[in-house]
Formats: sequence, structure tokens, C-alpha cells
Amino acid sequence: MKQAIVPHGIGIVSPAPGVSNEAAAIVRWVTVVLEHSNSMSLEAPRHALMVKVQSAYETAGEQGWDSYGARKADPFSFYYAQQFASTIPAGFPAPEVGVDPDGELSFEWNYGPRDVFTVSVSPQAELSYAGLFGRSTTYGTEQFVDRLPPAILEGVRRLARRAE
Repeated sequence: MKQAIVPHGIGIVSPAPGVSNEAAAIVRWVTVVLEHSNSMSLEAPRHALMVKVQSAYETAGEQGWDSYGARKADPFSFYYAQQFASTIPAGFPAPEVGVDPDGELSFEWNYGPRDVFTVSVSPQAELSYAGLFGRSTTYGTEQFVDRLPPAILEGVRRLARRAE
């Protein structure tokens, strides 16, 4: 019995049994794709986002970094922000990255005064989000495990659709 690699969630692959020649072809195709997934065309946006996360963390590396007494960036928030950034699907709009006065790293997709979606990443891997879509709003908190929570995924998608 051959095994095929199939997508499972965002950015996750898992083995699934396959018994046909087609399954074997899928394994070969996915293997080639995964071997070349570090190419510049696929990884450049993700690398740019990781650079933004690192830069935000370094910029807020000292207590009072904003001249108003803000806490320095929390290293656990930084760690989970990196993990969060790595789960943002390819092709999604790139967020701006910053540090909140409480030391949590945050991601913001801003398309204007009434079109914005933000996510703050806590040191406990909690994702607090808020969105403004014209006159509609959404907000909440999700635990981050290993993929983008559906509520956050939908918030960014909703904002991107409004911007089209």
C-alpha cells in the first residue's frame, strides 16, 4: 500500500493511505513541491513577515521604548507571534506588525478608518482579535495551538473582500 500526502488544515500535511497509481503520483508531486517550497517565490512574503516580527520585537526591547512607559516586548509573545505569522496562508494580505504598550506583539490589517482587523498575541498563546468592517464589528479571544483559528481566518478574509 502506498501513502499519499494530503493537506490537513492550514500549512499542515499528514499521511493518508492510497492504493492507486494516482496516489503514488500525488506522493511524487507533493514531494517535489515540498522540496522546492523554500524557493524565493513561495517564501519571500513569509520571510518579509518574519523580518517584521523580529524588527518589532527588537524595536520594543527596552522598558519605556515608546517614551510613555510601555513594557518591553515579551519574549513569549514574540515566540507565539512567530508561530502565528508562520500559519498565515500564502496569498493572504500581509499585516503590519507592532508591539502593544503591554508588551504583546500585534498584527494589523488596515484598509482605512472603518476597515481594520487586529490580532494581539499574548505570552500565554491567546489571540485577542477585533475587527471593524464598515458599521459591523467582531471581537474575541482564541487559544493558538498550531493553526490560524477559524474566527481570525474569517476576519482577515472578510476585510480583504471589502478591500477588493
